[in-house]
Amino acid sequence: MVLTNVWCSSGTLMPDARLVQTRGWADGYRRVRIYKSCSTCYWKEIPNGLNQQRWYATNHVLPDGRQIIFGGRQAFNYNYEFYPKMSGSENTPSFPFLVRTNDPNVENNLYPFVYIYPDGNLFVFANNRAILFNYSQNQVVKTYPTMPGGQPRNYPSIGSAVLLPLQLKKGTVEYVEALVCGGAPKEAFVNANNGDKMYQNV
Repeated sequence: MVLTNVWCSSGTLMPDARLVQTRGWADGYRRVRIYKSCSTCYWKEIPNGLNQQRWYATNHVLPDGRQIIFGGRQAFNYNYEFYPKMSGSENTPSFPFLVRTNDPNVENNLYPFVYIYPDGNLFVFANNRAILFNYSQNQVVKTYPTMPGGQPRNYPSIGSAVLLPLQLKKGTVEYVEALVCGGAPKEAFVNANNGDKMYQNV
């Protein structure tokens, strides 16, 4: 049984097949929930498993078996952290990319799209921009061009993304492609909230 609010949370499968699900609303803000599938297993909840209160964040599993958790709604979430922690004092590095991609009227950088590249760096897409990020050094390796037309793809515009099959040449990855598509125009969320029926039916 899940005991706390999971609204707008997220999670990922760990290498040992446990589902680690994090965050949510209200009493779920800093919660970590773990489930291992078996006939007698139940959810285990860790009350303060995260450093920050997070809501609408993104989880991605890393080569060392931990998760990296990016962002969330509101400015105090423009950072990232790991689970499980290496120590009780593990910090929460700032992530200025989420500041630069924030639209204060809409927050179109929620649930950023995150994929790990073969070199260990992370592709991170938020709003209408993307970077290649070295999380171990907290450094941006590459900045990609803004999406044509500058339209957002992340929540609440609710687009989607996928890492395409890797292209190999003589056993080596030749290049990596991520496809980002869909979503509503940047004015849709505001107009729908203001009662515009055309956008309410999108």
